[in-house]
Amino acid sequence: MEGYSSDHSIHYELLERVFNEQFTIGADSDAEPSDDEGDIISRPPADSVQSPYDPECSYRKKAGRQVKGYSLNVTETIEDDQLTLMTDIQLEPAHCGDADFVEPSITQTEKLTGEPVETCYADGAYNRSLEHEDTDDLGHVEIQGAPSRFELTETSDGVEVTDTQTGQVHPGIPVRRRDPNAAPRWRITLEDGTYRRFGQRKIRASRQRQKLAEPVHQKRTRRHNNVETSIYHLTHRLKQAKTVYRGLSSTKIWAWGSALWVNMRRIQRYQQDHTPPPTLHRQSIPKILAQAT
Repeated sequence: MEGYSSDHSIHYELLERVFNEQFTIGADSDAEPSDDEGDIISRPPADSVQSPYDPECSYRKKAGRQVKGYSLNVTETIEDDQLTLMTDIQLEPAHCGDADFVEPSITQTEKLTGEPVETCYADGAYNRSLEHEDTDDLGHVEIQGAPSRFELTETSDGVEVTDTQTGQVHPGIPVRRRDPNAAPRWRITLEDGTYRRFGQRKIRASRQRQKLAEPVHQKRTRRHNNVETSIYHLTHRLKQAKTVYRGLSSTKIWAWGSALWVNMRRIQRYQQDHTPPPTLHRQSIPKILAQAT
């Protein structure tokens, strides 16, 4: 029997990709692949085919939610009593990390406004690309979102974890790593027997949140942009957060067009709110009434 090849059908490569991503071949059918820490590796990978109608979309799991499709990042200006406009719209497959959007969006915003970005308000997911281990400068990024349940403090023995719900302090137990050069990690055991693991990224984020809680930073931290409202303005007409477009290019064009419409509406309303009403003189009122009749 003659087999098919990519020359017979344009869908052959897509079908071949599905089989390569969805299935693994091993000598032991009961064995499951695991990472360096012994955790089972999930299959299929995040950038695998999620839909035969849109092979460019991908998969991710964030905050316990499974998301298939694309990730939309919105950047806008924030100034007291000034017009707020979207300056950058980025849309990539869902498996792309949020932190990868930060630097390009700042560069684009500075290019459009002609002014340097003094402070970037973002949540913890975006903070990773702007955090620096060797500096305490917090003027570039502020963390939004609900604070973590655990406060992490580095000590001479490792890490000390404070549970803000119970007030208990747990000493971090080092996690044994197969790779001796891997970054250190720690874990604690809660009262219900479950584990929590912490790495360098969570330690830096906790340290930064603690610094932002100091009085010197409180005034800045109270300033929050309204980017969640902007995302709502972009997507509120969608049904179940799904567009009718397929493919990365088509979905990007939809996002850019929607952002342009939102900006135009904001400019229109800003002009209406800041344009003084025309002054009508007494002698002009009869003429206006005459024209109306």
